[in-house]
Amino acid sequence: MFNKKNVIKYCKKKPVRALFYFYLIICFISELAQKTAVGETVSGLFSLVFLGMICYGVFRLYSKLYKWVTKKSFKLIQEIYEVDKMDGFQFENFLCPLFESQGYSAMVTQGTGDFGADLILRRKGKKIAVQAKRYSSNIGISAVQQAVAAKGYYKAEFAMVVTNQYFTPAAVKLADSNNVRLINRDELTYMIAKARKKGKKEEEVLDIL
Repeated sequence: MFNKKNVIKYCKKKPVRALFYFYLIICFISELAQKTAVGETVSGLFSLVFLGMICYGVFRLYSKLYKWVTKKSFKLIQEIYEVDKMDGFQFENFLCPLFESQGYSAMVTQGTGDFGADLILRRKGKKIAVQAKRYSSNIGISAVQQAVAAKGYYKAEFAMVVTNQYFTPAAVKLADSNNVRLINRDELTYMIAKARKKGKKEEEVLDIL
């Protein structure tokens, strides 16, 4: 039935098609208006109205897109902020299933007397000694040194340091010279985002080595 309620419902469901039909109606009315004494004025008025509607539609689309991106970004930030509230033990136990979601087998060490490794990861026959640092400031060279020591003690092929913060330039330089993989706040946020995705294919597993 052609009434106001149905027209509004149709416009919300198919806005592009509705806008096109409205454009055709405007063109038709404009052609009829041009045959009258005030036709030129009416035609110009309709053109301005239609241009205003297009601008409004673009503005609404941009607003929805901005809100969607902001909401998605805030969701990620909110999760990393939750990590910031953890203590060291909670952080280690948080990383274990997080790495497992990326395709690794993971095990938390004993906590005390762990010889520099908070987690041991395995994948494709390779062992990785992981030093986990949940800090409120940037990570220095001591964490890298602990990871190097853990690599030797556990006879691991790789060493890694994971943190919710960032690394100092000295720590990055030392890690490069000792082949230690560093995962900072940005990469940790990315891993959390990857873990939320469902139905990942094998080729989509994050390779951190």
